[in-house]
Amino acid sequence: AVAVVLVLEGGALRSIFQVGDLPRIDFATLERTPKPNQYLVCPPGLCKTALDGESPVFEAPIDRLQTAWHEIAAREPRVERVAADEQRHVYDYVQRTSLMRYPDIITVQFLATADGRSTLAIYSRSIYGRSDFGVNKARITDWLAKLRTKLAV
Repeated sequence: AVAVVLVLEGGALRSIFQVGDLPRIDFATLERTPKPNQYLVCPPGLCKTALDGESPVFEAPIDRLQTAWHEIAAREPRVERVAADEQRHVYDYVQRTSLMRYPDIITVQFLATADGRSTLAIYSRSIYGRSDFGVNKARITDWLAKLRTKLAV
């Protein structure tokens, strides 16, 4: 049991289950894989592929939405921001599972609307395996709920 703890704390599983090179996600041309271990929400008209949900519109400017999102993600366990395209407002995060340290990638793009409000597109997917037992959906549903609460204040 001690050896298992040392392996987990030493990052051996993290190095085994690597993320690799992150593909650049363009939500307008995104094509989903046939695997069910992913979850996608987009504002109307942005994504041409099948959606799991429609993105909410927030009564906040884009910079406030981005700040709130980054604060929420920073508080989540085992999450790190791994890439940022500031000009496109696109950010990639990795969240690892608690026991085996499998990585999931979360890509988010923030979009300003014409009326000073903002919205976002989110694509959460597992790298390894076929099923995620609903983890990607649960993550995005939870983070969006936290975002609604944070921006309502």
